[in-house]
Amino acid sequence: MIIPSLLLSILLVGQDDASRTAEDIVRELERIYFPQHSGGADPESIARFHEQVREASDQTQALALELFELAPEHEAVPKWMQSRWSLMVNVDHNGEGVLAETERALERYEGKALGVIALYQQAYATIETDRFDRTAKLAAVSRFEEVAPGSESWARLLWMIAEEHSPSPEAKKALAERIVGSAPEKIIPRKRAQALLDAAGRIGQPFALHFKDALSGEPVSIEDFRGQVVVVLFWGAGELHDPQLPRMKRLIDEHADTVAVIGVMQGASMHDETMAKAREAGLPTFDELAAEDATPWSCFSHEQGIRRWPQAYVIDRAGRLAAVQAIETLEDIVARQVRRR
Repeated sequence: MIIPSLLLSILLVGQDDASRTAEDIVRELERIYFPQHSGGADPESIARFHEQVREASDQTQALALELFELAPEHEAVPKWMQSRWSLMVNVDHNGEGVLAETERALERYEGKALGVIALYQQAYATIETDRFDRTAKLAAVSRFEEVAPGSESWARLLWMIAEEHSPSPEAKKALAERIVGSAPEKIIPRKRAQALLDAAGRIGQPFALHFKDALSGEPVSIEDFRGQVVVVLFWGAGELHDPQLPRMKRLIDEHADTVAVIGVMQGASMHDETMAKAREAGLPTFDELAAEDATPWSCFSHEQGIRRWPQAYVIDRAGRLAAVQAIETLEDIVARQVRRR
């Protein structure tokens, strides 16, 4: 939803310059610069980056709406309204506003380019809005599927639900099978779904992992933990990952000597604070980018079908892969494996 002062500024533009055209607005939109984060971790640098993103987002949203109000049939309207709705969700966290606007757009543009985009953004906003349960999220994707069956956009939405809103590995696998069955072979969501299915197909097979601990420099092998249930935690630095270490410690404490945890990170040596936490927790850590010829796109986690962190595999007492994509229900899966002798 546009704040009143911003809406007023749009109205004033129209009053001050009656000759302003749709092409003028499009040129302004194309000149807006969205900054890239410099990588600085200090609070001032991060705050400045977020402020710049906010300013660029506000400008884009305001101009997109102005373009729509001035020339709703202009060929650039679908592109810039899509940008507006995406920013409302991703920057403003205003999914409710997107749902309201897209529903109004569908009353007039259903079956047209803007209507298709409205359905996509409506599904995206539904997925990203907490008040909707998984059933509602899937229903919104199904509504979009009616106008874009098997498309990359449809597959992307379904993969979002698979990764973020699936109550079990089985539910996630079922969505992956839908994507692989309908989406074009070369698109990214299809590749990720296929990687998940390939990993699931390895369940019950021996799991190999050998590395040099990023903390101690000592060699570590999954064989060292034979007789224990092992959690392989794919994780990284930042607030999304910070809760995982206390969670792993609770698992280890609850199951005494029957559970072990191995961490897998990209570029562990670049995250001193995170490594300090791992050292305190006694978590052997595999820096997969330290391996010879490894890149972020050809490393161990990608070979295992991991595209989003944090994530977890579970290895049984005999060293066999017991569960993949297990982060959501990890405690239950580990408990079941511990009970098996």
